[in-house]
Amino acid sequence: MKKIDYVVLSAVVRGHCAAQREVAAQTGYPLGLVSASLQYLIREGYLAEDYFLTQKTIEMFRRNAPRQAVILAAGPGKRMVPINGTPKALMTIGGESLIERLINQLHRTGIYNIAVVVGYEKEKFEYLTGLYNVELIENPGWAQGDSLHSLNCAASLLNNCYVIDGNVWSGESLFSRSEYSSWYAVRSYYDDSSMVRVTREMELVEAEGGNAMCGVAYLCADDAAMVRGNLEKLCADPEYRHACWEQALIGPNGQMAGYANVITGMLVVPVNTYEDLQSFKIKCEKS
Repeated sequence: MKKIDYVVLSAVVRGHCAAQREVAAQTGYPLGLVSASLQYLIREGYLAEDYFLTQKTIEMFRRNAPRQAVILAAGPGKRMVPINGTPKALMTIGGESLIERLINQLHRTGIYNIAVVVGYEKEKFEYLTGLYNVELIENPGWAQGDSLHSLNCAASLLNNCYVIDGNVWSGESLFSRSEYSSWYAVRSYYDDSSMVRVTREMELVEAEGGNAMCGVAYLCADDAAMVRGNLEKLCADPEYRHACWEQALIGPNGQMAGYANVITGMLVVPVNTYEDLQSFKIKCEKS
């Protein structure tokens, strides 16, 4: 199944679309591509003629159902001056810390097996173990490496797993009780600091500048195996000491694991600087 077919299937399932034009409107694909994809999904037994789910698709959802989540929160937040004594994940917006908002969104989805990778000021996260029963995993090398090495500390947990930057603020939950494929979340607008761009087929490929990255991914078991192999190799290479965790999602052909989950219509943004924090606080106060 191509990634465009996964996206079309998702529109049918989650968007309750019952017509080709509805799928085209929700996905942004041309009607011809949608028609061809729906014909493929019906022909291969993923959808019935009336667009109802088949047993084959139900089994695929069961096989790829989310089991756990890893939140990366080991970094020091060097760009949070003048309040860089507090880890970014513990910054508050609207009276709620970034990491607690993520945990609550995961809980509402039914995900309770949550690990938080910590490092800088790790003792400040200890209250989460009692309040939310999360597991804390220490990255002892947090000062020498970046988030790639933090993810490596939780590599054994990546099967059917959400991976989330601890400094992400999302107006609505990106998480679901059912997933059918791996994905990485991006925005539709351009960001010159991005390392990936979305192709016409809804794939993500390496680029110097591309779609703004959201810092949230879902990894099914098959793709998780590839990511674990990349983590082992990259973390042993000094050249990748300061690489971000998304680097481990890139395959040998320069293509990222999973499809592009292009987020529109909701605010999903990493809080990287003190200016970001103040801006989001103002938006929350106005809403």
